Amino acid sequence: MGLINDMPARASHERSAFVNRTRPLLHVLKPVLGFFGIYLVSGIVAEIFIVGLFASRGISLSGKLPDNLLTQATPLFGFAFFALGTTLYWRFVEKRPLAEMGLVRKGLVLSYVKGLVLGILLVSLVMAIAVATGAVSYECLGSGMAAVPSLVLLIGYVIQGGAEELMCRGYLMTSLATRTSVFWAIAISSLAFMLPHLMSLFAAGPVFASIGFVNTLLFSVFISLVFLRWRSLWLVAAIHSAWNYVLGVVFGISVSGGTAGGSLLGFAARESAGLINGGVYGLEAGLVTTAVLVISLGALAGMSRGKLGYAASSTRGWATS
Repeated sequence: MGLINDMPARASHERSAFVNRTRPLLHVLKPVLGFFGIYLVSGIVAEIFIVGLFASRGISLSGKLPDNLLTQATPLFGFAFFALGTTLYWRFVEKRPLAEMGLVRKGLVLSYVKGLVLGILLVSLVMAIAVATGAVSYECLGSGMAAVPSLVLLIGYVIQGGAEELMCRGYLMTSLATRTSVFWAIAISSLAFMLPHLMSLFAAGPVFASIGFVNTLLFSVFISLVFLRWRSLWLVAAIHSAWNYVLGVVFGISVSGGTAGGSLLGFAARESAGLINGGVYGLEAGLVTTAVLVISLGALAGMSRGKLGYAASSTRGWATS
């Protein structure tokens, strides 16, 4: 009789233990599911915007797209919907102030300028090494990029880089950092950062896809550590945008597998040095980028020793820092 009488209490205890074990997992899954929700809804809205704009100009997505400023810039401007979706979700679903995403007003301009300089230096170092090894050669002064198109693309890359950082660092990593360890916050948000790059990586072939995958993760970890160290989304958004703009519009090198249009300078990759210059995917799938990112991560880790191991809950204090 005693065993039978204890069964309800034992079952209740087991249910309670199961709930306690699964609650942390659900706690972590919430921002991940939120990220995918933002990504899906914003992507649909952006696609409608792009298709509608192309249709109004008589451009069909069923055939080969013309290589002009409209087709180059429109997808970049479409990232504005991802930034808007992330911001609205943060404010009205998460109900948290924008400053906790790293969107602090204090030092905004200086942080962005520092990020631009750092991004330019990083990508220029990659290019300099690639040229020095003969993997990339300088061809000409320019290849058809006028002032107005270069400015329009600059704005586009500012939007694109800012939106990706807002989603991956500002929203996802910050949300995860208040729920789990910094390690897992960086790891999960970096895997999410891979999403827009996967199709281009697979199309590049197994070798370049493997190197490009590693490089993209290294870049994401580097950006994440910069964000944690200085707690400014403006800084990391500027690094990201500067990297893409200089690589594609200034140097004329493919950005994440995308076709490079006109550029301010003309460089050509040597086909036999694909492992160094990244082949069809571009320098981001080359070993020269791997080396620069590993060195940069080492330098950042040395600079930031003892300053990254903050309590995860401290992200709540960014609004006043």
